[in-house]
Amino acid sequence: MNFFFGIKKNNFCSKINVPKFNNDGRFIFRNHSIYKCTPENNFWRVSEHICPQNEEFFFIQNQFIDNHSIFFIARKEELGKKNREFYFNELKNFNQITDKNVVEFRSNLNVYLKKGGSSSYQSDYSYKMATKNGSILSPLDVLLDKNADQNFLIFKNIFIKPVIKKHFLYLINKNKREIVERYEVFSNTTNLIPIKNKHIGSNLYLFTQDLLGIPLYLSVKNNHLSLEHTHPPLLYLFGKNALEIVNNVKKEFKSIINEKIF
Repeated sequence: MNFFFGIKKNNFCSKINVPKFNNDGRFIFRNHSIYKCTPENNFWRVSEHICPQNEEFFFIQNQFIDNHSIFFIARKEELGKKNREFYFNELKNFNQITDKNVVEFRSNLNVYLKKGGSSSYQSDYSYKMATKNGSILSPLDVLLDKNADQNFLIFKNIFIKPVIKKHFLYLINKNKREIVERYEVFSNTTNLIPIKNKHIGSNLYLFTQDLLGIPLYLSVKNNHLSLEHTHPPLLYLFGKNALEIVNNVKKEFKSIINEKIF
């Protein structure tokens, strides 16, 4: 199954359109509802979210979005709950029909300024990804605009346990083997991190040691927005040793952090 998320911070707002169909056009969610899920006092507080909808989409508006809550699709009978609000110890995997395909369906996350432009991303966060910890490695120079007025990283983590825990995300110069910046990020949070324009260049990479997530890259110019994303390094490599190559590169970045901190 997939989870859906938005952002609401500083001057940025968002809205989410969740499709009722999958990639091959089958309407598999016509008898389903949208549920909102928020970490609270070591539990996930879950409630049915009543939102506008038509035959093709659910429409989640900005006023119902925050940086900790997520949304998912389920049928009431799947949840096994009669009340409209209830609690889980951890996230559960409903709608396992979507696990048959890596990308079975996607929502549209629209990020916008109240008095400016907007940009969209085909967003989803898989349950399988939410069950794991790991590392993220991503470049900066091909995804952010050095000539923009402002640049930001939107980093979203979802973890099945309802904890909001501090982690660190590092900006590393690979050639010089140095940590350029260290940013605080939090689990089960949509993090918004300003990126200095001077840090947008070759050989500069964002890296997490123990936190998976989705990095989105947001540039602002004259109140217009550009939202970009990247894929895991493994998707750019072919061959039997592709995983080994990626693991070795990540080990190098881990060694840079270890030698600078310890």
